Amino acid sequence: MLKHFLFITFLFTQYFVSGQKIEFTQIEKEWISKHPIINFGYEPQWAPYEIYENGEYKGIVGEYVKILERETGIDMNPIPNMTWGKAITGLKKGEINIVPCCAITPERKEFLYFSDTYIEDPMVIVKKGF
Repeated sequence: MLKHFLFITFLFTQYFVSGQKIEFTQIEKEWISKHPIINFGYEPQWAPYEIYENGEYKGIVGEYVKILERETGIDMNPIPNMTWGKAITGLKKGEINIVPCCAITPERKEFLYFSDTYIEDPMVIVKKGF
């Protein structure tokens, strides 16, 4: 089941690295046709990256998901009433196959496969003078 995560995020990364339309292999086309809908977990209140409100998944990652849907034809559905805790638990139990945005940690490497990074954003604290 985690292969879904690997495949989708690989395609996604390749799209942005090359800046060109993805040319799918026959095997990839078959995989896509067998997986027309993918339900995913997320953190609903992690602005500006992930936001879920009024039944809509949006934010920076939400825009990436829209591109992924457009390019693959896969319907990416955010699971309603999600929390980050539910997403992680679901991933560990195999009940959730992907999350479109997840920091790589040693603990998570034990049960997840990660694609290449598609967003790099250093977290910093900014303070106005003393």
